Amino acid sequence: MESVVLHLDEDNELSFKVTVEGTEDEEVGCRLVIENSNYNLSFNGTMLPGGEVFVVVPSLTKVLKEGTYPTRLEVIVDDRLFTPLKLDTRFKQALKVTAEAVSRPVSRPTVKASASLISSKRTLSEESRAKKGAKMTRKQVREMLKKEITRKSRD
Repeated sequence: MESVVLHLDEDNELSFKVTVEGTEDEEVGCRLVIENSNYNLSFNGTMLPGGEVFVVVPSLTKVLKEGTYPTRLEVIVDDRLFTPLKLDTRFKQALKVTAEAVSRPVSRPTVKASASLISSKRTLSEESRAKKGAKMTRKQVREMLKKEITRKSRD
């Protein structure tokens, strides 16, 4: 079975070569029928000399959905109906544009703080306490700290 692709959102022009034999009647009618589950759509064709038939299928955006539909070309001669051609017609959108809102959090610079111990030394006050094994007064601690500060500032 032949198939054809048409656009749902545009007018489509189809042409067929039809040969009619056995009649002298020049009254030959043609139509294209697109079958749907609930109804059929019929579009009259124009027969030109030489047996060429043109059928215009208008935009069917609001009538059909994208998909494949059985289609047939019907020829009417002397009150008789002939179906010389059956095909599948696939309808698709010629142009489809979609948009979607996307929300992104504002990126802010990350601030990090870290620390690590490089070395550990005992202070004079700790050494003195360890040696004496006794409690020091505040005055003694201040004096030791002053000495330590003075010693470090000289280094």
